[in-house]
Amino acid sequence: MFGDTISMQPGSAATPNGPAKVLVKKGSNKPSTTEYYLNDGTERWFLTIRHSVEGTPRANYKPVERHTLVFRDELNTGAIDDPFGIREVTVIIRNNVTDNPAFVQDIGQAVGEWLLASSGANLLKMIGNE
Repeated sequence: MFGDTISMQPGSAATPNGPAKVLVKKGSNKPSTTEYYLNDGTERWFLTIRHSVEGTPRANYKPVERHTLVFRDELNTGAIDDPFGIREVTVIIRNNVTDNPAFVQDIGQAVGEWLLASSGANLLKMIGNE
C-alpha cells in the first residue's frame, strides 16, 4: 500500500533533478482508487492510482488485472481564455490475475529503462511522433 504522501521529481532538460513535488493523499469516492494532490501556487499536480479487473472467469479465459497510474500537471498560465496548460503521463499495466508479479515487474522495468535510456532520448522520440 502506498503512503499518505508520494514524492515525484519532475525535471527538465535544464534542471533534470528539479525540486521534489510532495503530493498528499486525498479522499476518493472511487473504489480501488487512490488520489494525491499538490497545489504549489503556479501548478496543480495530480497523481491517481487505480486497480480494476477486466472480465469474469470462465472456460478458457482468465480475468485481466488493470493497474493505471496517471500523473498530471496543470500549469496556471494566468490567461482568461486558457487558464491551464496540461501535461499528463499515463501508465497502464495489464496482466492475468494468476501472473507472477516478478515477471510483470520485469517487463514494466524494461519499458521504463528503455524510455529513459540515453537521458530520455527514446521518450523524446515518442513525444516527437517518431
